[in-house]
Amino acid sequence: MVNHTSILVVGLVAVIVTVLATQLHTSTGFTGARLVTLMTFARTTSNLMQSYTLLETSIGAISRLRTFSEKITAEDTGDDAPVQLPLSWPVNGSIELAGVSASYR
Repeated sequence: MVNHTSILVVGLVAVIVTVLATQLHTSTGFTGARLVTLMTFARTTSNLMQSYTLLETSIGAISRLRTFSEKITAEDTGDDAPVQLPLSWPVNGSIELAGVSASYR
């Protein structure tokens, strides 16, 4: 996952550093150190954006799970005995859905 905005900003700053280094006739060692620091900053910014995106996705999933657990009631009947079905069950079958809703947020 690449953040194009951070790449553009870092590229722009790299061009500015290079132009200043050539126009001001600074030490090449310091210019190299600045560019290496700039690359490290770009990598750190990219990692920060990826971590933030993963965090936001995880928080959304936790929110959906919390909403699900708060709104859905348990189907327990309070009876621990298993239900005995007749041997001829099911004679015929159909599925009817009434008053059903689904959501995704």
